[in-house]
Amino acid sequence: MSVLGELLESCASTNELAKEKGSLGPRHTPHGSWISARVQSAGRGRLGRTWKSTRGNLFLSIVLRPSKSQYWTWIPLLGAVEVLELLNSGKFGFWDSQRFSIKWPNDLWLDRKKLGGILCESVNSSQSGSFVVFGLGLNTAEAPVGLDQPTASLEDASLADRMRQPLADAISAAVLRLDREGPEFIRKAFEHWTAFPAGSLVSWKANGEKLQGMVQGLGSSGELEILIESGRKKSLYAEEISEVRSGS
Repeated sequence: MSVLGELLESCASTNELAKEKGSLGPRHTPHGSWISARVQSAGRGRLGRTWKSTRGNLFLSIVLRPSKSQYWTWIPLLGAVEVLELLNSGKFGFWDSQRFSIKWPNDLWLDRKKLGGILCESVNSSQSGSFVVFGLGLNTAEAPVGLDQPTASLEDASLADRMRQPLADAISAAVLRLDREGPEFIRKAFEHWTAFPAGSLVSWKANGEKLQGMVQGLGSSGELEILIESGRKKSLYAEEISEVRSGS
């Protein structure tokens, strides 16, 4: 029996459950199947961070089975774009689109505060077929407190229930489009939504040293291309970046 959508009252991690379900193979868990929970006890973010799971927010993991593995690195940005474009569609309420942005590589911002985060994990299996689990945590009802950065919420307690299936449908369809067309449509949409457009001065840490450079745009795998002071280009793949403001 295909698992198309499963909503749980609670679980440790929807990503972990999605990996287990996906490993049963595409006949049991086809492309686009999803698992969601109202509460997670062991939600995870990027770089090993704990994701604080506040009841009423959206915690969703989608099993994706793209055919072209060379495009898998684009899936986090693809998902970020699809979330913001769905929010901006007017189907679930109306917000000022200028308040939304994507902080490369996988954060969603509202008023430059963290609205959500994305964690994608690939699973390679010769028995069940390789696949990607796309994990999303979105503050639909309440902004978590006590984190290491400012947070924001859409403040709509009904939004998580209304968005699960449309989000899974949109992201699953976009992955099939990625297989057919390649990533150029993601690049163009990202340029619209990015918090740090070309020309922005950003900083990051490498080997304990703080570095900075000017954003040039996205590379062929979705990496962030930076022009550093020496005039050379530097490619960032998963670094934590922040904006360099004048006088800071």
